[in-house]
Amino acid sequence: DLSPVPGAIEWKTLPQHGNGVWAPAIRYHNGEFYIYCGDPDRGIFMVKSSDPAGIWEEPVWVLKAKGFIDPCPLWDEDGNAYLSFGCAGSRAGNKSIMFVAPMSQDGMSLLAPGRIVYDGHRTQPTIEGTKFYKFRGHYYIFSPAGGVPTGWQVVLRSDSPYGPYTERVVMAQGDSPVNGPHQGAWVDTPQGEHWFLHFQDKDAYGRVVHLQPMVWTEEDWPVIGVDKDGDGVGEPVMKYRKPELKSSGVFQPAESDDFCSVELGLQWQWQGVPSPYWYFVGPGAADEDCTNGALKLVDTQDGVVLQAVECKCDVWVKMSVEQKSRPGNVPNAICNFEYSLDGKKWAPLPDRDYSFTARQGKWIGAKFGFFCNRHASKNDGGWLRIDWVKVTD
Repeated sequence: DLSPVPGAIEWKTLPQHGNGVWAPAIRYHNGEFYIYCGDPDRGIFMVKSSDPAGIWEEPVWVLKAKGFIDPCPLWDEDGNAYLSFGCAGSRAGNKSIMFVAPMSQDGMSLLAPGRIVYDGHRTQPTIEGTKFYKFRGHYYIFSPAGGVPTGWQVVLRSDSPYGPYTERVVMAQGDSPVNGPHQGAWVDTPQGEHWFLHFQDKDAYGRVVHLQPMVWTEEDWPVIGVDKDGDGVGEPVMKYRKPELKSSGVFQPAESDDFCSVELGLQWQWQGVPSPYWYFVGPGAADEDCTNGALKLVDTQDGVVLQAVECKCDVWVKMSVEQKSRPGNVPNAICNFEYSLDGKKWAPLPDRDYSFTARQGKWIGAKFGFFCNRHASKNDGGWLRIDWVKVTD
């Protein structure tokens, strides 16, 4: 069922793990920035803007189809435009194949169906994540293969956008601790340098972004990372000089929060469309009478008993993450919890051991957060007040 609107009504009621936007590509063309992305259940969409930090136009539905993902546009010097993309085995019933389709100059529609230009089943299984380029008269499709945790980086080259393409592995893990260097893109600078951005999947720790040096050989093939043995296959570096570019500043994504703003910070996320009923930031009714008590008659197996209940709102909770190594260079994330009534003396949570091993989500790392359930069906329910959150190394 292809909904007429990107982001159908079900997004407002349930998280959609593994659905929605997959692997986007961003390009600059004729004074505008374009982002193409695939929704495996609806097709390929495009948004554009003259200012990447400003307002983006409404999404354009470039291709209405199920199963196509990982698109990337290419505007050629001769005035023609193309779109490369792959397919998701979970939706299309097939994978490890690449398509190229002719595209309108405005990037809003395809002029014809895509045709298969490469089949990686024999030598490059699960090839995906297309990035389309033209360099020195050749057409290149940069694509990872072999699966996210264990794969490698492949480059396809041809003298025509429709192939035939010659393949070459240009980066693999090698002796480095970076497993499965995956889903990347080539970036060149005004100074003539070449770099490659990609991620490493570290299970519960999420997908870590790496920047690798990249060089071009005399035979017009890229080598990513450092080629220690001269075989044309690079491996990720753990330390390297920075690009020769003027720094635009030091930026750190928001982590800690004192909830002083009336808007919730970007570090608090949902895998669906958040509801305004779920939270509110700032002083209010929850701050009043935050320390109270009650007498309750409770029916137990020993009969009806009178219980005195005291509510203590000022409780500190600390979660620490312990890394324990395991095969594959990816450590486990052992989570431990402690509490304090004064912020000084800490003790494990009572009753039982709450330690557990965090696991990754659907193609994402583990996240910590807060929730307050209301199991009863009634208009009003309980609340959870959080004064501040501090994240430290």
